[in-house]
Amino acid sequence: MVTVVVTDCKYRSSVAVVRSLGRAGYNVVAAATERDVKGEPPAFFSKYVNEKIMLEGSVNDAEYKWRLEALLSKYENPVLFPVGAKTFETVSKNIEEFSACCRFNISRDDVLERANDKIFVTRLAHEIGIPTPCEYSVDSPSFPCIIKPRCGEKAGLKAANRYIKCYNKEQFDRALEKITQYDKTPIVEELVEGDGEGVSVVMDKNKKPASIICHRRIREYPISGGPSACLESIYDDKLVDYAVKLLSALDFHGIAMVEFKGGRLLEINPRVWGSFPMTEYADSNFSENYVRTSLGESFDEADISYKRGVKMHFAVNDAACVLSLIRHGKIKKAMSGIADFIRPGVRDGLRDKEDKKPFRVYIRQVFGR
Repeated sequence: MVTVVVTDCKYRSSVAVVRSLGRAGYNVVAAATERDVKGEPPAFFSKYVNEKIMLEGSVNDAEYKWRLEALLSKYENPVLFPVGAKTFETVSKNIEEFSACCRFNISRDDVLERANDKIFVTRLAHEIGIPTPCEYSVDSPSFPCIIKPRCGEKAGLKAANRYIKCYNKEQFDRALEKITQYDKTPIVEELVEGDGEGVSVVMDKNKKPASIICHRRIREYPISGGPSACLESIYDDKLVDYAVKLLSALDFHGIAMVEFKGGRLLEINPRVWGSFPMTEYADSNFSENYVRTSLGESFDEADISYKRGVKMHFAVNDAACVLSLIRHGKIKKAMSGIADFIRPGVRDGLRDKEDKKPFRVYIRQVFGR
């Protein structure tokens, strides 16, 4: 039986990873770093976890690389499945060392750097014919616009703080002062409205798509722009073509979610993302196909065998979203959100009738905070 070590279990997305892999028959080891969590994370309580490991310190410590290598060396040829961006970065910068103690499907650090660089990605998209929002100079923006750092995650910003919408010069000046604390050369571009859409891809080591799943964002929190509170699985041929074309041009392999709005490219998330549980609830083989590609398997065509029209939300975030919509007078959208709480087909991103403890622990921890 293949052992898969799932790291960064402080993130709620890790619950979906351990469930998917446990159900697929893998020996799942869940790991987290003690300074990055308060108590044991929800994923540790999944019945699909065979062993749970709390590493010393933080993923931000210089010693994290050695601690992770020591953990992986305990098992015979394990597969490493990182959830957090910092672990992806650590492995990508030390490919040879980690290849000696485990198997994985992660691009080199220079490729990850380019995938995280929004300016590089936008310019590459232009070159290969993928539509993007109009880009403006910092000195002469048009309104409405959005301002953001080249890589907000590297700056340590939470998802909701990685960009600021501006509708006039006064707002722009305040936003520019704030963003330049993290990036002296931020991006200023046209504000594209509408629902966001994501194309999630596992690229095998031959840089061919092994697994694909698409989703459409229905609600987000904060409502001014933030992570998904509610989403639905879809399929969009054109966006899939754009995403695969872009990742191929980057010489990328591994996991990524390519984000679009209004048919135009916004960014690449070359890691596990917040709405990752949709891969499990739509019955995609996404996590398993990551493991298969880590073991060296190649795919002649992408696995797109998942359910379309599956709606999923995160109850705590969606409740906050609904309340915020009411406060801002968006009653119709709020009522749609309320209906989703009683609609039988809407699933919660953490709740599972066969694996109840992770959701209960998450709720206790949220309200405890």
